[in-house]
Amino acid sequence: MVYKALGVLLVVLAVAPAAAQKPVQTIPINQCDVLELGVQEFTGDRYTWDIYTDSLSNFAQQQGDMDPAIYFEGAMYEGSTVRVHQLPAGIYFLRVMVWDEVNCTNNLLVFRLEVEEMLPTVDLEADPFCYGDYNEVRITLTGHGPWELAYTWDDETNTQIVTLNGNVDPIYYLPIPIMDPGKHSLWVMEVKDECSVYTFEVPKELEFIIHARPKTTRIYVKPEEEGGE
Repeated sequence: MVYKALGVLLVVLAVAPAAAQKPVQTIPINQCDVLELGVQEFTGDRYTWDIYTDSLSNFAQQQGDMDPAIYFEGAMYEGSTVRVHQLPAGIYFLRVMVWDEVNCTNNLLVFRLEVEEMLPTVDLEADPFCYGDYNEVRITLTGHGPWELAYTWDDETNTQIVTLNGNVDPIYYLPIPIMDPGKHSLWVMEVKDECSVYTFEVPKELEFIIHARPKTTRIYVKPEEEGGE
């Protein structure tokens, strides 16, 4: 989680345009972060928050074009403190408006959010083994779990989904099913974590070999030659 205390709102915009405010502060986060924002609270003031995608919006008069029920945690976009989450990668503008309903004035402050893309990744490993032996694929994940994987064995005609709910360790062991000796592949088509999905343009492949079991042969004792000592 990222926390920012935004300080006291200083710009009175009951009649002035939004361009009159002080320079816009930029806050960089990644798309899996929860950004907690807070302003100094005064008795009797009311606080509302909005998110915009257009830098040319009239922040003093227009509401944000991003659904606040989705992008403010718990659909809470009023109050001196809010939590922003699940924003896709991109540039956004966040406005906090303070209403003094006794003196009939309002203040606002605008911030620029730079949300960096953070896609989950997957790494695959398996050792050669013999037919009939138990073996696993070691799957190493990055991102914010829980994860989901879409994968198939040997071809892309029978996709399976494994949900790794509750897996706090980003390493997962996928059992290899019984297959004939020879070369085989595991294909991963998609990996998903709690905030993003990465679909491989070319499925990620792991090749592994199942060796045939060696044939057993009887051991013969060479007979002694006649006349030997």
